[in-house]
Amino acid sequence: MKSVYYAFGSILLIGVVAALYFLYQNVSDPSVALQYEKPQPAESQTQKKNYGWLEGLSKTGVTHDQYPVEELDIEFVLSDLPKPKKIFKLTARGIDQYDYFCIKQIFAQNDIQYEFVKQKQNLVARMSEMGSQKLQRLKNSLNYYEIEYSFDIFYEKDY
Repeated sequence: MKSVYYAFGSILLIGVVAALYFLYQNVSDPSVALQYEKPQPAESQTQKKNYGWLEGLSKTGVTHDQYPVEELDIEFVLSDLPKPKKIFKLTARGIDQYDYFCIKQIFAQNDIQYEFVKQKQNLVARMSEMGSQKLQRLKNSLNYYEIEYSFDIFYEKDY
């Protein structure tokens, strides 16, 4: 049985070698180019920029079927605006995010118009004129949340 396997394997090996030999004979000699030519870059042409619609815009006159871009026109008379006589300044020292949230909620609950300014580790809030009751409620709320603050008059004007 071994001899049959050896015979079959040797015939198969001789067949593969013969097939490779015939393929090698039929392939033409590959020509290898030893001289490499560097491709020349195509001439670059600078293209003139076309600002067609922009150039034509200055040459056209105003027509009645053209509409401008939507605009927002706001007018207000400065003399009609309320003039606060006092602007208070609240300086809260060393506040974190929770304290900042509490201060914003206190202002919203008491309907106080304010402006925040961050100065180093302090939060400075400027508030327009308010009554003594609202001022006392604000101080009580700040004390309730244990926020360290100082209260000053930032601006005072006698109209």
